[in-house]
Amino acid sequence: MDLTRARILIVDDEEALCEIFVQWLEDAGCGDVRTASDGLEALTMLQKESFDLLVTDVRMPNLDGVGLIRQLVATGEAIPGIVFVSGFGDIDEREMYSFGIEAFLSKPLQRTDLLTVVQKALADRSELWLDPFETLPRQSVVIEAEGTTVIQEEGAIRLGRGGFTGPYSGPVSLGRTNFELNLPSQKAKITGH
Repeated sequence: MDLTRARILIVDDEEALCEIFVQWLEDAGCGDVRTASDGLEALTMLQKESFDLLVTDVRMPNLDGVGLIRQLVATGEAIPGIVFVSGFGDIDEREMYSFGIEAFLSKPLQRTDLLTVVQKALADRSELWLDPFETLPRQSVVIEAEGTTVIQEEGAIRLGRGGFTGPYSGPVSLGRTNFELNLPSQKAKITGH
């Protein structure tokens, strides 16, 4: 999605920080940026209007960012892309990613960091994989999957948001990885990073 057409909701109890984020986004061309001072106000706004992206603080009075996301997910309705901004590191990131969080940013943050994450969060998912790594991958992984049961059994290959899991016994390095998944019985190959 083009930033000029995006509707973004900034949620933070620090009014000055909301103003800074709004200015950064408007300067980058975003035409519709709104703010909420806490999770309760944001929840009310999200029930009345649709937004393409939610940029929320984690720690806020009344309803914090984690509670806001949990309540949004509990509704079963489609939720916007979400970026968490926090000065604290005590969040269960795995749980939050499972809820659809696009990225975590640490305070204090730079304008370029926010704009980069916002643009990636609004990007068309079908084209996101086309962007080359800004840094070289730390490793390349090749997985050979025999038969069709690999899709259904324990330890199976599972594709999801931002990655996949599968049986692999080679050395593993944390960080960016190129992968190749070969499915010879189906004459198929999946590659990516």
